[in-house]
Amino acid sequence: MTHYFVNKIDYIPHTPTACMNCGKESLVKDVVKALTGLSKSELSPKENHLCLYCETLMIITTEPKKALSIQSNAGNIVTLRSSKK
Repeated sequence: MTHYFVNKIDYIPHTPTACMNCGKESLVKDVVKALTGLSKSELSPKENHLCLYCETLMIITTEPKKALSIQSNAGNIVTLRSSKK
């Protein structure tokens, strides 16, 4: 079982090769089940990448971001941190 932390969530239009926040290449694909859509009834799964260095979760989508659901995948624990400093 792996425990991941998310400090920031960003939406990007394409699959990253490095973190869009810090520039590091320490990315893990699909650590969570991320669903986005215009409303709760219209959620669809989206590819996502988590930067292990700065804990930024990047959700791959070009759609408007009105609703978001994040669930941990089997075998993973995900904790959302407060990004206030």
